[in-house]
Amino acid sequence: GVERFFLQISDIPRYTDRLQCFIFKLKFDTQQEELSASLKLVQSSTRQVRDSKPLRQIMETVLKVGNYLNGGTSRGGSYGYRLDSLTKLANIKSIDNKQTLMNYVVALCEAVDKSKAGTDAIPMLDVTSTMPDLDEVCRVSLSTWNNDYKGMKKMLTLIETQAAAARKTPFEGDAFPDVMEPFLEHASGAINELGKQYDSTVKFFEDTLVLFAEDPKKVACEDFFGELVLGFTRAFDKARNQNEKKRLMAEKASKQKAAEAQAKDRNEKKQSTMKKGLSAVDKITKKLRRENPDDVMSKLRGPKKGKGRRGSAKTAKSGGAAGADGQEGTALPGMAGPGARAPRVKGPRRLSAQAPPAKGGGGAKSGELASIFSRKAKKK
Repeated sequence: GVERFFLQISDIPRYTDRLQCFIFKLKFDTQQEELSASLKLVQSSTRQVRDSKPLRQIMETVLKVGNYLNGGTSRGGSYGYRLDSLTKLANIKSIDNKQTLMNYVVALCEAVDKSKAGTDAIPMLDVTSTMPDLDEVCRVSLSTWNNDYKGMKKMLTLIETQAAAARKTPFEGDAFPDVMEPFLEHASGAINELGKQYDSTVKFFEDTLVLFAEDPKKVACEDFFGELVLGFTRAFDKARNQNEKKRLMAEKASKQKAAEAQAKDRNEKKQSTMKKGLSAVDKITKKLRRENPDDVMSKLRGPKKGKGRRGSAKTAKSGGAAGADGQEGTALPGMAGPGARAPRVKGPRRLSAQAPPAKGGGGAKSGELASIFSRKAKKK
């Protein structure tokens, strides 16, 4: 098996080079598509950075803030700045260390966005949404791409050399020239198109660097998109989230403070009501203490039964002289008639005012009773 296989391939001239050519042929289409897609990604990302209005507005705001902070110095009144200055905004802190210059710039951009609410303008806070390819393009390196491109051209040269050699020294059953020459023609045209695409992409990218006052010879593609643009937008979004979190915490603290104030007011009103009730009770207690205890008890107990009879007895006590004319069958004021019980009267002894049954329907003589009641009342 194995020995026989090696015996057969040992007769193939330049076997290693031919094998590399066949492997390259199998991978060419995939590799060519990947290189073309990388260039398209760089072109689209570069165009997104150039056309991003929020990015330009943010950079303009940063320039104004920088000129204001550096006013009166040699750094004030600048017409521009390098892109690496954008990444330093997050490192400049306020005096109280509660926020950075990036937080302040984000707050300014937010205020401008609110003033333009309702218009078609893209908010500056949504700057990342205007450059959606930044995360992916950061993995593209034009120098690495160029090395891969040069390797593909080198492989095409090797295929061309091996095909020519196979034509010069043919052997029975050798199909290498018939297979590789058509592929070489196709691959050469694709490689030339990749070269043109690369040249246009590099020119477009370098023009963009010049637009941002950067040196194309010093700033690489991955540095521009990764460290400068993407690094700044990430720091910008981070500062935005910090400001939003701080605002939510302030609102929560304000609501909690308002709730505490309301609870305090309710407690104060409740205590005030209780104090008023206690003060009213204290007034009543003091008033009751100044009065006679018997009067207080009588007020607390309320009116007793038989108050009418007691009042009738008092009336009889004060007006007992009535009926002194001696007429029979006439009751004294406040006293019951014949056959009824007379009211109780305070005195040395209790007298029964009930008259015996009279003969002929008449009662006791009212004059005698009145004189007796009158004398007793006078002695008392």
